Amino acid sequence: MYFVLSPYTFFLSPYMKFQYIILFIFLPFLSLNNTSFNRNLNSKAVFSPPLWGGVRGGVLLEGNFLFEIEDKNQKFPFIISFENQEKNAFVRNGSEKLAFDRVEKRGEDSLHLYMDIFESVLFIKKIDNENLIFQWERSYNKNDVKISRTITYKAKKIKHLQKFSLPKATKNEKLAGRWDIQFIDDKGKVSNAVGEFSQKENKQIQETEGSFLTPTGDYRYIAGEVSGNNFVLSSFGAYSAVLVKGTIENDSLKAEFISARGAKRIIKGKRNPNASLPDASKLTYLKEGFEKIDFNFPNLAGEKVAFSDKKFEKKVKIIQLMGSWCSNCLDESTYLANWYKKNQKRGIEIIGLCYERSAEFAQASARVQKLQKRLQIPYTLLIAGVNEKQSASETLPMLNGVNAYPTTIFIDKNDKVRHIHTGFSGPATGVHYEEWQREFNALVDKLVKE
Repeated sequence: MYFVLSPYTFFLSPYMKFQYIILFIFLPFLSLNNTSFNRNLNSKAVFSPPLWGGVRGGVLLEGNFLFEIEDKNQKFPFIISFENQEKNAFVRNGSEKLAFDRVEKRGEDSLHLYMDIFESVLFIKKIDNENLIFQWERSYNKNDVKISRTITYKAKKIKHLQKFSLPKATKNEKLAGRWDIQFIDDKGKVSNAVGEFSQKENKQIQETEGSFLTPTGDYRYIAGEVSGNNFVLSSFGAYSAVLVKGTIENDSLKAEFISARGAKRIIKGKRNPNASLPDASKLTYLKEGFEKIDFNFPNLAGEKVAFSDKKFEKKVKIIQLMGSWCSNCLDESTYLANWYKKNQKRGIEIIGLCYERSAEFAQASARVQKLQKRLQIPYTLLIAGVNEKQSASETLPMLNGVNAYPTTIFIDKNDKVRHIHTGFSGPATGVHYEEWQREFNALVDKLVKE
């Protein structure tokens, strides 16, 4: 519908002019309502998220809301907490509070929550004080093709941080502890991992959280409940949603791992307090005949930076192979950013070599700048190439390959490679994360003293 101001408008009476102008101002918003959500919670309306709302107003959301994505009759629940009159919003995965980068109001009843580093956004529309409707859209680049996936569902306000409603049991099995884990895909391929979980009672609910550790990194925070011999866990990171449903029988478990993107795997586990992964210091190494690293890559402004630059001479250097798309890199970069601020003056430099999904420098740099801004990363970041294994490996031919993100290379003051750690065990892994920190600091202290 179109509405055009005519020159003859100015010959109308003042009262008619006023009516004409009011209609001109508000007609677009009246039309817009036809594309917004139907307020019937049982409908799955199709809409255009950027057009939500009209005149800016105040959406007063406070507290915890249970969101549910439903895909192929499977629900993936997660909790978002709104604080400070929705100026701040956090995904709650157990004890983790994962902050959204931006919370933007759209009209009197809508919010957009942005996780910029993963190019993910939640479009939220308020139905009433207890109910919301939302869409989840995530865009990313794969082979320079932009892909967007949008899902539309419901959310409701909750009093407690409880994602599931398992029946209470008189006796509950223990998921807590360490497990030897096997992931088995639909083709029968087996991948080994370690499960590490804690468990506690809260208001008669057996809450559990932890993670699965693999040779290349961990699954970050996964949290849920145990009831009897059943357990269910979920995780939402704005970049992915997963669900784990299983049973525990004595010291064995069997479960199904389901992703909102359609992937399914069987999990089999045996309780083992000594379960471990392959030695992370032996997975990536220098090829025979090499003792040093060398590179020359552009920084985020496009200026070339070489390993041989004077800035890095006679200093201990930590090279981080990473990517802005990588959730484990987010965790490691969070630690390194804070650590570097406290330790730089000791004669230490950190250089992040970023391997991105896009081969276009401008796009890759923009993504890394979002990560840099979110974490306030003070150390050097360079665009090293794309994250595809063969291409990334060609940028550092002295290595046997770029096998995992992140990979951390420790170099002494004489530019000799002293240690390479493949993968990362982040804060969700508990004692494994603590052990990683101890080993990291002990190694750096040794190199600084030499």
